[in-house]
Amino acid sequence: MARKMNKEIQVFSRKTGLSTWLFRFELLAESEEWSQTKQSSLLPTYCDDDVLTEYQKSGISSHPPSEKKLVLIKTWMNNLQSGQDTLSSDLTLFNSMKMAPGQNIFQYKSDLENTLKEAKPMLSETDRNFFYKSKNTILSPACGIGSIESDGNL
Repeated sequence: MARKMNKEIQVFSRKTGLSTWLFRFELLAESEEWSQTKQSSLLPTYCDDDVLTEYQKSGISSHPPSEKKLVLIKTWMNNLQSGQDTLSSDLTLFNSMKMAPGQNIFQYKSDLENTLKEAKPMLSETDRNFFYKSKNTILSPACGIGSIESDGNL
């Protein structure tokens, strides 16, 4: 007689060993034949209330289920457990970005946008524009927001 396999895994908390826990989750996902898209929806359901609350605040939950979302969740879990504040580190990166000599201003703005979206994906467009303008006032006129026309290079 075949023995029924235990398909339950421990709830993930800040005190859980992440690498072992993820390995168990991946084994479960493989045995259940979950796609990475489905895993991105199910993984957060295995988190305790504290971690789930932090997950909701992270903004990742607003992303549609996908392989990319699964990678974001795993990276976020690693940052959460290692004590890193992803928002702070991404905002630090955003604030330290400088336009390189000869860099296309539109590419620079795109790099800023992408970094800020990673830091705070739920930020409104108005708030994002505030961050861009406070970061570098040259973006406003050069990107067509003001009256100065530009070919995209400084």
